[in-house]
Amino acid sequence: MSEQILLVDDELKVLKAYERNLGLDFEIAVESSPEQALIRLEHEGPFAAILSDYNMPKINGNDLLLKAKKIAPDTVRIMLTGYADLEKAMTAVNEGSVFRFLTKPCAVSALKKCLDDAIRQYQLITAEKDLLNKTLNGSLQVLMEILSIMDHAAFSLAQKRRAAAKRLAQQMDTPNTWTVEIAALLAEIGIVTLPDDTMKRYLGGAKLDGLEQKMVDNLPEMSSKLVSRIPRLEKVAEIILYQNNNYDDSEQLEDKVKQQEIPLGSRIIKVLNDYFRILIKGSTPQKAIDMMQLSKGEYDPNALKALRASATQIGTVKADEEKLKKVGLNGLKVGQTLRSDVKTQGGLLILKANQVIGPAHIQRIHNFASSDPIAEPIMVEG
Repeated sequence: MSEQILLVDDELKVLKAYERNLGLDFEIAVESSPEQALIRLEHEGPFAAILSDYNMPKINGNDLLLKAKKIAPDTVRIMLTGYADLEKAMTAVNEGSVFRFLTKPCAVSALKKCLDDAIRQYQLITAEKDLLNKTLNGSLQVLMEILSIMDHAAFSLAQKRRAAAKRLAQQMDTPNTWTVEIAALLAEIGIVTLPDDTMKRYLGGAKLDGLEQKMVDNLPEMSSKLVSRIPRLEKVAEIILYQNNNYDDSEQLEDKVKQQEIPLGSRIIKVLNDYFRILIKGSTPQKAIDMMQLSKGEYDPNALKALRASATQIGTVKADEEKLKKVGLNGLKVGQTLRSDVKTQGGLLILKANQVIGPAHIQRIHNFASSDPIAEPIMVEG
């Protein structure tokens, strides 16, 4: 299927000209109403590009393309304008809402070339996303499976932090939430360098001695270094590096990064890390947030506000009893969530409950089962 292009103009004769001159070369859809164009963009996409006239009643071209950017950020935006609106069109380009603008009258050959360029730009954008969604996410999944095998508590916290970070990022209208999500997931991947006792004490909220605290304080830098070695995760590594920075006090790092200079993802993770640590000690979500609110200068006020608005969704989610089922060794599948510990009949613990099963988990279970049968049934969800 070829890429779709949405053409918007309030003059019907212009739309007829689009159909006549472009219909054989492109898969086009035309719309005279800006409001209806936004509806089609949302429900009939994906569209590779949207081309809009600037001078239209009710919603001008710039406002239309700004709204289109929110609905379909990958769709390439083009504006057609007269010389009288040229300055406004240039402003739209500088603001990032428009990929390119064309002036009236526009030759058909120039319009076709522009649409070809827009399609290539769209294909570049979607190819980049495909790389991130497949190759990169596959690599991250391997890392998280290794972490889940080493320590379930660290894995569980990472998964919870990722889901919460996504919700807060959406609350704060953050672009490219995937960087915040991945940073939240890998924020403490360096925890694998801690001694087992220190790791358990830290994750359990126990008081640490001076040496242990120093090792924990170094986790952001260690985690950032590990992540920075993965191509295309430079911004993620930066978010991880600054995750412990106080909003109004950056004495922990020499560059004194503070307030709005701190990456937004770092500010979100700072809020979530401290929130979950307070919850671990037995506090309720409301009391935890109230306590954090009293810590002047530590947190981005907007991140705290987003946390308060999302607290009921972020709390621990209990398994739906109706979704639980008992399975044997051969009934385990990738993507299921363990709801009971997996042990051998001799009592050896292989995997703890409440982690998502991946290929490495299944292989681990089968390896142990070859020498000591697995205790069945196993409770799973999904």
